[in-house]
Amino acid sequence: MLDNLRKILNLSAKPTIFLIIFFVSFFSLIEAEDHFQLQVNYTPTFPFEYEKNINKGLLTMLTDSTLFVQEGGSSFYGKRFHNRRTASGQIFDMNKYTAAHRKLPFGTIVQVTNMNSGKTSIVIINDRGPYHGKRIIDLSKRVADQIGTPGIPPIKIKGVSNENYPDSTLYTNKFIVFPLIKDVTLAESFDINFMKKYEDFDEAIIMLHTLQDLHPSIPYCLAVYANQYFDTRFDRTYYVGILLKSSLTDSIVKN
Repeated sequence: MLDNLRKILNLSAKPTIFLIIFFVSFFSLIEAEDHFQLQVNYTPTFPFEYEKNINKGLLTMLTDSTLFVQEGGSSFYGKRFHNRRTASGQIFDMNKYTAAHRKLPFGTIVQVTNMNSGKTSIVIINDRGPYHGKRIIDLSKRVADQIGTPGIPPIKIKGVSNENYPDSTLYTNKFIVFPLIKDVTLAESFDINFMKKYEDFDEAIIMLHTLQDLHPSIPYCLAVYANQYFDTRFDRTYYVGILLKSSLTDSIVKN
């Protein structure tokens, strides 16, 4: 009888152990998905459509006052200036995604591409410079490492300046969008598949690069409410997502 009891206990213990392992694995998966906030049904082969949705009055205003492209040399600064105060008042951190420009307003977000390596990153302007030679931008060491900038490589920068604040009514529910593999653009809220939001610029850019490295062909982007972008310098909400449609074309971005 004792042997029969042992057999029963042994058989009932196996399903119990299996159930424990199953539920631990299940809830661990849920926790991981919640932490990264990625869609369960996500697939890299999602069909993207880049439609031209042009509001002529809006594009004229953007072209005349805010969109820019600039090419030239670059440099970076690191340990020597680390923890020093920048011209904007912020403390320089060589490990953050920042840059210095001679004229762009502080808080301007810029897409930076190394024309030799083809690598791109997104930075925010918080300092003045460079003041030597024909260089157009000084990058933090973090950005220089990200896009591979030994020496003084040729750089192309694209962005939207917030120097001239346009009529805010034209920008209701619109976003300024900064992709890594597409051009800087303007988009409606339904043109973006939003994945996560941040109050910290660097955290958003780190996630952006992480996702882009995982799926190089997917147009991940940083998005900012247009009115908030034009109205503030650094205190913004940043969204990371996938650009589904673009409203602007290369031809309207002027030098």
